[in-house]
Amino acid sequence: MNCECSSCVLGRKIDAALTSGTREELAGIVETLHNDLGHAQEDLGHLSAILDGSWPSAVEELSAALSVAVVKRRDAAVR
Repeated sequence: MNCECSSCVLGRKIDAALTSGTREELAGIVETLHNDLGHAQEDLGHLSAILDGSWPSAVEELSAALSVAVVKRRDAAVR
């Protein structure tokens, strides 16, 4: 069974497009990669701003994430 994560699905599409060589398929893949890169850059900027404290709700978001992490660690130690 093939992995169905977005990276593996895209990898299979790239392999198929490189084999067939159709311009439309390749253009669609380039567009997908461009969109994914843009989203990753936005996520990186947002998360970096949270970590460095410059995001307006950084303290609240970090506090909530820390609370979740503490519970996960506690639950893992119990198992």
